[in-house]
Amino acid sequence: MLLAIDTSQMQYSVATEDGTYIEWDDAKVTLFEKLDAVDLSKITGICICIGPGRFSGIRSGLSFALGLSRSLSIPVYPINSFEVYASAITAETFTIAIDARKDQGYVQSFHQKNPSSSIELLSMETIQEMSHVYDNLGIQNQISVNAKDLLALCQNKIANGESPTEPEKISAIYIRPSVT
Repeated sequence: MLLAIDTSQMQYSVATEDGTYIEWDDAKVTLFEKLDAVDLSKITGICICIGPGRFSGIRSGLSFALGLSRSLSIPVYPINSFEVYASAITAETFTIAIDARKDQGYVQSFHQKNPSSSIELLSMETIQEMSHVYDNLGIQNQISVNAKDLLALCQNKIANGESPTEPEKISAIYIRPSVT
């Protein structure tokens, strides 16, 4: 049974293939506490959202996933936030913008679900200017995704032959330069 973990957003969520879905918004509540109802011995793989997104959420979710993976000797499938969002969009060409706080946003463009650009950190002013070029950046097109969407995408990738990533090769996607 696959376990999907998304702690990259304001709402944290987990989902399993047996239909369990748990969502919460209190960062003080740990994943371990929320997974109390899940039989971890039945977990055969972990799908984890590696960002970009909330810095602390990504760090805690990824740490938990890697620790659980090592303790249960199960594979991990890292998926970035933009892939999950893109899986929920039906348009052929689109651009996704995610609020990065501090008057900035993460942006990536796609063509037929494949990235046509790399993930960038841009000022909100630049993103608003882009919205005149890309009419799909308007507020009317806001979408939300969660661990259920992550789980569905991960299941699809596995069905298409994607292999898990070795835990030591998995890292979070942090775009913002670190502060010294």
